[in-house]
Amino acid sequence: MKKIILGVSGALSAGVIPAYLLLMKAKYKHAHFEVIQTTNAQYFLSPGAIRHFPNVTLHTCFDNLKNQAKSHMNIVSDADIFIVAPATASFIAKSANGHTDDLLSLCFLAASCEKIVMPAMNFNMYAAKPVQRNLKQLEMDGCHILGPRQGISAQSGEIGEGAIEEPQKLIALIESIVGKL
Repeated sequence: MKKIILGVSGALSAGVIPAYLLLMKAKYKHAHFEVIQTTNAQYFLSPGAIRHFPNVTLHTCFDNLKNQAKSHMNIVSDADIFIVAPATASFIAKSANGHTDDLLSLCFLAASCEKIVMPAMNFNMYAAKPVQRNLKQLEMDGCHILGPRQGISAQSGEIGEGAIEEPQKLIALIESIVGKL
């Protein structure tokens, strides 16, 4: 595998992404990673937590592209797989409807590789009909939906389906899609 794109949107579970990235880098040692972090994701995960990883390019906004003389097409070109974890209800709605108002949604729409969307949100939000409808649309568009799993809501302490899926399941899905490279 040559290139993996990891999109991070603004959910509480964005804080676990460095651990996911570490496991993927151990599995795919020769792959280059392009990480796209939304502005809202930066409230939950400092860009510094990603920048120290070798062979990882971090994009945090459109301005970053000006500094690197890269376009969104350069980011997604030659990508083997595009993963969005966590995928918020907002990101899911934008992607299902072709709306691009940030770098992550722009790159996701422009990418022609295999895509994995990992929903993570409050279980009431996840169960909402619009979210379910948008996830079905993404599936019809060829995206792989992974999760969410049962978890404890950080806000209410209640248990429900909405927690980001475990990293081992992500790697297993990548393997089934792309194969062992």
